[in-house]
Amino acid sequence: MINRDVLYAQEQRSNTPKWVVLLVIASLAGLALGVLIGSLLGGTTEVDTSEADAQVEELQAQLDDLDAKLRDVEAESASLVNALEAAGRTDTDLRTRLADAQAAASEAQAALDRTETELASSKEAVAGLETRNEELAASVEKLQGSVDGLGDAGDALEQHRLLMVELRKDPPDTRDGAFDYWNTMKDRAVQANPALSSPVDRVILKIDNFYDWAERSPDAAPTSEEYVAWLAERVTSGAAAYQESADVFFKEALLSAITQMEAIVVRLS
Repeated sequence: MINRDVLYAQEQRSNTPKWVVLLVIASLAGLALGVLIGSLLGGTTEVDTSEADAQVEELQAQLDDLDAKLRDVEAESASLVNALEAAGRTDTDLRTRLADAQAAASEAQAALDRTETELASSKEAVAGLETRNEELAASVEKLQGSVDGLGDAGDALEQHRLLMVELRKDPPDTRDGAFDYWNTMKDRAVQANPALSSPVDRVILKIDNFYDWAERSPDAAPTSEEYVAWLAERVTSGAAAYQESADVFFKEALLSAITQMEAIVVRLS
């Protein structure tokens, strides 16, 4: 694009010869007129015009030359004006394009800002989903643990149910029957809760004491003294401890079953 300062300087240089030409023409015309007047007023009766004619011809030639130069300068000036006008149109077009480009850049920046805002929101949403997924995974893991625990608890509860079935049965009246009964009870008790093994063993240890005492019972018609003496032996012989141990076991077995059911309720809540 043509620089306006350069065009302006060229225009100034092209305008200067116009004034010079006009000044030179005026000077030459004045000089010729002065020579002619001087010749006429010089005091001679005969006027020699040859020298004046020569000067006039020379001046005319100079004038023609200056006129040609003036036309050249005017043509150059017109060319420069046209170039300046074209440069002005180009500058206007470029300024319009620049304004359009700046507007487009502003719109693009606004769109970029909106996109960045949406991206930030999306990242926050993704982070929230990841956090929620982690929470859900933890909940699922906890639930799985609860389900696994319920499976174990269900097995234990089933063993307690089988133990309760045995507890509802009446103990047999014979020594052998009592051993079978309590050994079966021990198997059920240990499956339900290993801690019930010791209470069952204490009952089994007292079976012989009880039936030994029972076999020493008086005849069908004992005297009061014999009957009282026999009853007294129930305590000293360990027969009473058999029933007491059985009562303790029943209570601990029931407590174990209740505790197991409470554990299941806690896991479900």
